[in-house]
Amino acid sequence: MIDTGLKNKVVIVTGGAAGIGRGTALAFAREGCRVAVWDVKGEGDALVGELKAAGAPQATFTRLSVADAALVQAATAKVMEGFGQIDVLINNAGISGRPEREEGLDCGAITRVLDVNLIGPMRVTHALLPALERGRG
Repeated sequence: MIDTGLKNKVVIVTGGAAGIGRGTALAFAREGCRVAVWDVKGEGDALVGELKAAGAPQATFTRLSVADAALVQAATAKVMEGFGQIDVLINNAGISGRPEREEGLDCGAITRVLDVNLIGPMRVTHALLPALERGRG
């Protein structure tokens, strides 16, 4: 078995309840990482159990939207309190750009897409940057 150097690293995966995000969170769990998943949907308890069964010594799920700055800040504080560090961030959260209405341009939908897909990753990175920088050797 190859030592990847990831064992016990703390990983946050946004949009980690399904699809690529879930697969990514599970891959980190199999490496022995401690994993925090942030998502607007999903069954948190089941996912935490699955992450632990895959090898994560510690796992959490927080329901939040990366578009909500206050929730991102609170979740960051929760991870720091519970895990003591943050080593890796996977900005995976995203929503579809399909308009919700067929009769024309839905500016509200466009704003939501930009807030989640463009501003969200910047918001999360900014919130985690102090913790990520502390981990540098």
